[in-house]
Amino acid sequence: MKTLEQLRREQYKDHAAVKTGYFDYIFKVKKPKTAAQLETLISEYVTRSGGICTKVSVMGRQVSTSTKTKYLGMDATVNNSSYIPSTTKKGTSDLIIGYKGRILYCEVKFSRSDRMSQEQQKFKADVEAAGCRYEVVKTLSEFISIFATL
Repeated sequence: MKTLEQLRREQYKDHAAVKTGYFDYIFKVKKPKTAAQLETLISEYVTRSGGICTKVSVMGRQVSTSTKTKYLGMDATVNNSSYIPSTTKKGTSDLIIGYKGRILYCEVKFSRSDRMSQEQQKFKADVEAAGCRYEVVKTLSEFISIFATL
């Protein structure tokens, strides 16, 4: 089983400066401090292993527009913002991973108190009813062991 550190080294294995070991700090995998950092490491691991990983966001987005106008004879800029809600189904897993013709839905839970919502539990049941695989992961090493079984 290859770790993310080994996969990072493989990309630059032919560079003379890397062979000396001087740049080893570049390849070190830092322990993630947030769920978003863990998702990024998982995505990198999947991509470097030859798979595809999509981060799913159920958040909407804020759109800001500015309009130039004349106010009391002076040029002025008016900033307006609006919110566009997401069209993604609530409860969808954080990551959707494809590897060797298989699909894995992956929910990342980082802290001990982080629990699945009712929408996430329903989505998990729907995914499993469709015959797909759904996993909840808390660490990179846990994900790597699950990914090895794909």
